[in-house]
Amino acid sequence: MPKYTNTDFGSTLIQTETHTYDLTTTVDSLGSVTLEFGETFTLSLDYKNIELLEQVLSEVKSFLEDQAIDRAGEGTGDRNEDYTDDPRNW
Repeated sequence: MPKYTNTDFGSTLIQTETHTYDLTTTVDSLGSVTLEFGETFTLSLDYKNIELLEQVLSEVKSFLEDQAIDRAGEGTGDRNEDYTDDPRNW
């Protein structure tokens, strides 16, 4: 039986408007990823759920990028609402 291992991927600071969290990420030899947000809460996810989280984060990141691009174009006089930066229009 293989030995249980836990690999530390380090930590990074995640900042909100009111808090700063020290996000620590580890992966164990059983296929579980652990995300620790300081001492506030911990998520332990398998591969399938990491993929789901990645998909959600990617979608909301694209949405935020589109918002920023749309706001940057406001006031330019261009009324075209079909932005070529939207992957759904590619």
